[in-house]
Amino acid sequence: MTLYEPFTIALNEEFDNIIKEVRGKAAEMGFSFRGNVQSGELEGKGISAKYSVSGHEVTITIHTLPIFHSSEKAERKIRKAFES
Repeated sequence: MTLYEPFTIALNEEFDNIIKEVRGKAAEMGFSFRGNVQSGELEGKGISAKYSVSGHEVTITIHTLPIFHSSEKAERKIRKAFES
């Protein structure tokens, strides 16, 4: 169970075409990225989230945040990794 509402990111192309780029961006931002073109996890800086992919959309569900860190701020950080 999570306390945070999932959010969806529209992708410009199929995720399998950009997964390496997303992994690189996530690493640069201090997140570990574990997963494949269907689903996986992001973790770092006290944030943990899961993602699932459907076509040109990825849905992110945040599971943990650091104390005094808003879900909106975490969402902005995660979006930077997925958006091109």
